[in-house]
Amino acid sequence: MSEWAVGTIRLFGLMPAVLFGVYAGRRSVLTWGPERKRVLGLVAVAGLAVGILAGVPLALMAASIWTDPALGISAIAGMLHLAGGYAAAAGYLALFALIAVAARQTPGPIVKALSVSGQRSLTLYLSQSLLFLVLFDPDFFGLGDNFGVAWNSAVAVGVWTVGVLSALLMDRLSVRGPAEVLLRSLTYRSAWPRSR
Repeated sequence: MSEWAVGTIRLFGLMPAVLFGVYAGRRSVLTWGPERKRVLGLVAVAGLAVGILAGVPLALMAASIWTDPALGISAIAGMLHLAGGYAAAAGYLALFALIAVAARQTPGPIVKALSVSGQRSLTLYLSQSLLFLVLFDPDFFGLGDNFGVAWNSAVAVGVWTVGVLSALLMDRLSVRGPAEVLLRSLTYRSAWPRSR
């Protein structure tokens, strides 16, 4: 029950990030062109800098460099870490928008692969999450407990690569991502017929 309670609190803690994502999506931040490069650059640098600095106190505690801080200090460090995460998210969003601007100017096979993966991002996210669960969870294969960080990272990169190749194959066959199809049908479905 305590895990469910903590999970619920964390879920509500993520709501500002979700709302920011909705706002950024409606403002089409990721499709901003070269005319907004200066603004995107400023947000990228400032957001990432604030994210790193805000995470320092909690990182020092986690690394046992700053030991036995007062309870209030630990709580403040946790709140700083959360707020810094939001700033870093904005910074990464701006950074990816800048990368997208550069990629549109010099298209190639890597840009194509990332583009078709982005069009099927929900499908890839769900399938990769399922694969990671099966590969790393102790109740399944439990690779995380049996191998080192380098091996587990290589497995993660391999799973991601398979996802990108799958997206390229789906694009070649003109197949949309199943999760995207389901989400779109649920989102844009006409109102339920009223019973008479």
